Amino acid sequence: MVRGLGSLVVCLFLSPIGVARAEPCVPTPEQCNGLDDDCNGAIDDNVAGEGDACGNGIGACKPGIVKCFEGVLLCVGGVGPTAETCNGMDDDCDGVVDNEVSCPGEAKCVEGMCVVLIPCKDSQDCPDEWWYSCVNGWCVENHPHPDDFCVNVTCGSKYEKCNAKGACVDVSCYNPQNPCPAGQICVQGTCQADHCAGVSCSTDSYCDDGICVTLCDALSCPAGHLCKVVTSGGKPETLCASDPCADVTCNAALICRGGECIVDPCSTVACEQGEICQDGTCIADRCETIRCPDGYTCQQGTCLSEGAQALGRTLEVTDRAGCTCDTGAAIRGLPVAGLFLLVLLGVRGMLGDR
Repeated sequence: MVRGLGSLVVCLFLSPIGVARAEPCVPTPEQCNGLDDDCNGAIDDNVAGEGDACGNGIGACKPGIVKCFEGVLLCVGGVGPTAETCNGMDDDCDGVVDNEVSCPGEAKCVEGMCVVLIPCKDSQDCPDEWWYSCVNGWCVENHPHPDDFCVNVTCGSKYEKCNAKGACVDVSCYNPQNPCPAGQICVQGTCQADHCAGVSCSTDSYCDDGICVTLCDALSCPAGHLCKVVTSGGKPETLCASDPCADVTCNAALICRGGECIVDPCSTVACEQGEICQDGTCIADRCETIRCPDGYTCQQGTCLSEGAQALGRTLEVTDRAGCTCDTGAAIRGLPVAGLFLLVLLGVRGMLGDR
């Protein structure tokens, strides 16, 4: 507020700490500084140069206008320079089109396109037909940009990516065209070191990511128990554990979990390659890092003999995260001695029939 005191004009304003004080106001040309320089009661109004054009209109740049904002003169509304790319435009607004740009590989920027100076009859003659096409007898970078082809494309697998032609392609090592080099294995779609390479385990064990683990066949679990693979001290370990489903019989439509018959939560779940279903959720298949001895196959993260699979034996595996799932290894409710007795009786019966 401005007040007249005789021939003296006094401006009342707030100090930087918000306390009103009175000082003689000597009018000066208004500047963009957050002050009322011309003592007209308005801050940063009629600043010299505000509204003038700024920037430039060279190449891809567009001029803006000068605006005073919070005590600072800014150029707003314009388009500034960007990094130069091979597109037939002067992106950095230096007056030269496509200067000092780089193209992939051995390509050169020619008339706004990255061109591999290789003659061609079709795209298969070009170094990478995903990124280059044969145009007028020369290998030319695909236009529009490959990403434009994939705007409305949704690939069905997490291992697939949309290529420059809008097609979903498996880029993982599960694709036979992307094999892993020697000494590596495909785990979750990527190549990694095979930690079981060169590891020699005893005849009663198998290799799990470089660690030898006892086979369930090497254990003699008592009645009401089953073979269980658990993680102890960060390493897998095989042991016998009480089986809550030992005395439970479920119909064909149900499975036993924790002593109760339930609908299999995995019955309607479809997992990706490299995954298995556990309690209705797809998880990484540990079999990718497991190497079984001859006569055994890996199922649900452990090695089972062909006999164990044929007999429908049940095994419980506790993974590294502490989850538990049934997978097939010690016969529930049947001790090893009982199994031996059945086999002996069968042999005697066969001899008696002769």
